[in-house]
Amino acid sequence: MKTCYLHLGFHKTATTSFQLSCGNNRKKLLEEEIYYPKFKFSDRKGNCWNHSGNLRRFCNLGGIDKIANKKYKEKNISSNILEYKKMLRQDKNLLLSGEGISCMTRSELEILKKDLLTHGFTIRAFGLVRSPYSFACSAIQQTIKGGKYHSLIGLGNVFSSRITKNIENALPERCEQIELLLDVLDGSLELYTFQDALKHSNGPVSFLFHHIKPNLVANLNDDLKNSSPSLTNLQARLINATNRSIRSKLSRKDKINKRSLGAEMIIIREQTKGLSREKFLLTKKEFQIVEAQHNKTIQRMKASLGSSFVEEDIHFSSTDVDSVNLIKVLIECVAMLSTKNRDV
Repeated sequence: MKTCYLHLGFHKTATTSFQLSCGNNRKKLLEEEIYYPKFKFSDRKGNCWNHSGNLRRFCNLGGIDKIANKKYKEKNISSNILEYKKMLRQDKNLLLSGEGISCMTRSELEILKKDLLTHGFTIRAFGLVRSPYSFACSAIQQTIKGGKYHSLIGLGNVFSSRITKNIENALPERCEQIELLLDVLDGSLELYTFQDALKHSNGPVSFLFHHIKPNLVANLNDDLKNSSPSLTNLQARLINATNRSIRSKLSRKDKINKRSLGAEMIIIREQTKGLSREKFLLTKKEFQIVEAQHNKTIQRMKASLGSSFVEEDIHFSSTDVDSVNLIKVLIECVAMLSTKNRDV
């Protein structure tokens, strides 16, 4: 019987690195009797090897039974449906990867499960899970990159946390998604701690390949991707403050100019690269604001997955910011951003 290896994330666990490695080794995987689909359009980050968007779209439309014979005006949709048909009709094993799979609704998951099972696949779903505090810090800095403003995150004495409402939802967490996946996928889902994956001699990407097939890594190309750059503590806080400033000038209907955001990050990274390499974490004061929510998340995850998934040491970032250097950086960033915005 053929197997579908369903890699569903979670977010911030080297998923993009794994997908790029799969794409780079697509021919090698095929030699190992594993088919890795390629769809026409990519995700928001330009990663055409992330299957999340297409799988969610097809399942949202009703699965293979509903989309197989329909005609769509968009060429990409039609060609991607052909690829979806092709992957389901494979006589080889199938590898799917997308952190967005972990965000699917119950209905979408059931449709994906049905499409795979009715086409003769045994499902082996797997993923990596960060501990609660580690995930929250990583997710916050990632969404700051994307233009979100977090009122929880301050910037030294320049401005402190301004959170006044929705404190219960201030920390990103994945408890509800984990519980849903365990329910729908039942015994076919295997989850591992991200910390264990990091301990692998060649990093989390190799850990995931080893999970699929123990000797798989030895037969793949050496260019396995293992990391993507994260923001430093100062960079994340500066960009968060900039996001707040940008959003305050927009109406609710306006959208943030992604090109401006990209320019913002490049400039801030360039201007701050020599100031501090401290990793982004919450300050002790910020953590105390959301500590009750954090404790609830720990108890909920522990009940679903066990104590090993919540074990971690809590560390905090420094509250000290060199005001003189900070003001200098801000002035230079504003000046350069103004020039960039005139060019956009």
